[in-house]
Amino acid sequence: MSELFATLTAPAVFRGSFRAESDVTRRCALANLLPLGEGPSAEWAEIAREIAVSDPDPEVRRRAVLSLAGRPGFETASILREFVQGDVDDATRAAAIEACGSRRDPAAVALLADAALRAPSTPGPTSLAHRTAAVTALGRICILPAPKNADGSPLDDAALRTAAIDALAQVLRASGPHSLQVAAAQTLVATGRADVVPVLLAKALEADPDPRLCLTLVNVLAEMKPPEARRALEDIARLADQLEVRGLARRRLGLPPEEAPATGPAPWAPPPQPTAPSTAEPTRSRTR
Repeated sequence: MSELFATLTAPAVFRGSFRAESDVTRRCALANLLPLGEGPSAEWAEIAREIAVSDPDPEVRRRAVLSLAGRPGFETASILREFVQGDVDDATRAAAIEACGSRRDPAAVALLADAALRAPSTPGPTSLAHRTAAVTALGRICILPAPKNADGSPLDDAALRTAAIDALAQVLRASGPHSLQVAAAQTLVATGRADVVPVLLAKALEADPDPRLCLTLVNVLAEMKPPEARRALEDIARLADQLEVRGLARRRLGLPPEEAPATGPAPWAPPPQPTAPSTAEPTRSRTR
């Protein structure tokens, strides 16, 4: 027990113990202890970075990266930025994105927004899987309980949650891909916040929306509890361009199908002219 305690209070001891360990299972266990390390946070963050870039086992590297989620400090944020945007393996990048989703840090929100919106032509994480993971991580920032202040009261992190909502709205308003927009819509709904309804409604009523996305938006709005969601569905049922979208909105509202437009009068035509009376004498039958 004393040896374990020493590894958690002295970064140099932990580093030496880890380097001397050859068993993968025990190295994984040691990596799991990284968040518990006492002392300078920057030093522990650097140890996690060393493990993440040098250990031959991908699971050990992943656990080392995840240990950074709860470590405060500029150094930790810089290391996560390196792993999210730099030239690393897919598992390390995915773990860094996941770790960012557990941080109460505006820099993490900005990093995730950049990862989710990054175009395939730019360097950095461009795979759809990584971009979708960034969307999921943004949603986690919105729904995680607020951390506690020293006196036990919840920390006011409303600005952080709003920034994450804004980032998800940007992904939804972007030009695609479709599956990423659907992920953003579903993540916004999962937050349960009434202030996401106008974002979803505005996308559904765009001048030239993707009908597949509009149908998804109708369904996710129908699952929301705030009364604003029902009012948004009513607007879609009246104003959406596509008949299919309006019809789905009406069904989700429990309304009858949309009535076909009434048939108007026939096109105007000049009235028929009266015929002149005939001047010929009527033929009389002859009787004998």
